[in-house]
Amino acid sequence: MGITLDTFDGRRWYRTNRRRRRLAGTPDGRYLVRAPDGVGGRARYEIFLEPLATTTLFGPHAIRSVTGNFRGLERDDADSVYKRTPSARRSRYEVVSEIPLRGLVVENSDDVVLSEAYLQLSDDLDPRIVELAETIAQTGTTVLEKASLVEAYLKSNFAYSLELTWDPGDQPLATFLFDAQSGHCEYFASSMAILLRVVGVPTRMVNGFLAGEYNAVGGSYIVRQSDAHSWVEAYVPGRGWVEFDPTPPDPNRREISLAVLLSHYVDAAELFWNACILTYDSETQLQFFTSAQQAIRSARQSLRRRSDRWVVQGQAASDRLAARMRGIVEAPWFWAAVFGLVVLGFAFRNRREIRTRWKIWRLGSGKGTADLDVVIRMFYRAAALAAPRAAARKPHQTWREWAARLPDEGRRVVISSALVVFERARYGNGPITADDYTALEQALQQLRS
Repeated sequence: MGITLDTFDGRRWYRTNRRRRRLAGTPDGRYLVRAPDGVGGRARYEIFLEPLATTTLFGPHAIRSVTGNFRGLERDDADSVYKRTPSARRSRYEVVSEIPLRGLVVENSDDVVLSEAYLQLSDDLDPRIVELAETIAQTGTTVLEKASLVEAYLKSNFAYSLELTWDPGDQPLATFLFDAQSGHCEYFASSMAILLRVVGVPTRMVNGFLAGEYNAVGGSYIVRQSDAHSWVEAYVPGRGWVEFDPTPPDPNRREISLAVLLSHYVDAAELFWNACILTYDSETQLQFFTSAQQAIRSARQSLRRRSDRWVVQGQAASDRLAARMRGIVEAPWFWAAVFGLVVLGFAFRNRREIRTRWKIWRLGSGKGTADLDVVIRMFYRAAALAAPRAAARKPHQTWREWAARLPDEGRRVVISSALVVFERARYGNGPITADDYTALEQALQQLRS
């Protein structure tokens, strides 16, 4: 991105008096800079330009159209674009640029008549420069090949430096090429332009800015004053003006560090502030709210589609579960399993009672030995048979007090014999014998009869 400098007087480049033409703007603020005539692709860029001491509008590569809130724009025959009046405020605009494809070969004839200024050389040009140019380009058969050879020669054999400790003298390019062999970008660009003009290639030098530092946080390029640069455009028949940059990389370019990464967040926040607050004109507002409305509408439609899909999936899952449960309930094994679980639950809950009854049954068959649980169970059964409902034992009564108040003397005698066994087993330290079990069994038989 930059402006072109066309004339060289042997010591410095300067702009010739170029005729500027006004660009007709459309109602949407779009200005057509130049009709498509190059070979390459198109790209759109949004640019925030800080106030500079120039009316030039910058953009990548060859600008084809500009869209922005300007009172008017102008361009010259070198395709540089200018505002009519300088501005002390930040400018926001969009450009559509054509990105040239250097590697593409186009077999078109030169149908453009160029100014002789693009081949101008100084009258006192050092003969060594002429000899060097012919030596470098001798293997090139086309303009593109010659320009590429000169570009590669300067990049490979010279060093970039901002510390100029040498005296340029009356022939600064000769001093740079044959003595110093190090310098800044203007020396590289000037040298390439002159070397190409010597071998008949029209050239012009361009001053502008490099792409700058990419900020991955904000997804943008940060172009600073330190990115100011000079390069060369050579006219290639059938292709137009093609960019060449003979300057080697800066060896002192700063590396990515924690401080640089933190600065990226600051720059991203500043970019957001500039885009959404400071340069928030009516067009930007309309674009922002239109995008927001579309995003909300898209999110709502997506949510509705998802919710409908979830409802359908949930209903299908519910139907499958209901069908499976119905098949399970109707199966015979299900009710058998339910009955088995009920029996197991009942048995677990009454496991002590069942175990005692099992012991009593075994004792009746002549197996096993009696224990305290068996004695208690048989005595409680005998007490239930001995006492009618009205004579049930009260909580404050002992078993002996209760037995003494039984109205039936025969029952009172039987339960008293059983009570002796119960008390000895419950409160005594002696073992429970087979005779104890026999006494309780006889008491139960007598009470049943």
